[in-house]
Amino acid sequence: MDVLRMLVALVLIFCSIAVALQFVLGPLYSDIGQAELAVWYYLDMLMAVSIVVTVAVQLQRKRASDRTRGEGLNRERFEANVMFYASLLVALWFFRNWFDFLASSPIGDQSTATIVIWYILDPLLVILVGLTGIRLWRNSAPTTGYMNSGRT
Repeated sequence: MDVLRMLVALVLIFCSIAVALQFVLGPLYSDIGQAELAVWYYLDMLMAVSIVVTVAVQLQRKRASDRTRGEGLNRERFEANVMFYASLLVALWFFRNWFDFLASSPIGDQSTATIVIWYILDPLLVILVGLTGIRLWRNSAPTTGYMNSGRT
């Protein structure tokens, strides 16, 4: 199970890095016909999977923190709630914009307001998906072994 979680974590981290690079470097080659839109077209599919996985992981984390004893708000419960609701917000924005992107004719012919939402959404997705991937990786990584055995 830990191996599967580590693979999912790697996919989330890869998606986060890919979106960040495309977001920053995309304008450098936007003059080359539809090249930038083509990259976003395929990257959006990976982003869709990643945001669904992120919402699922954050929901699981939120449920686990809600089950802990105590009525007070501790750091873990606060972080779990913020990450879950932020991932829900990003999911709603993403799927609304993605379906608009796919339905536009020609593909990618969107309003200025929708493009502004993409400029807000992409960095948020990078942060949420990246942090979820890193957390999943750290929680799935083995804690015993040569590196942690005390040997140098």
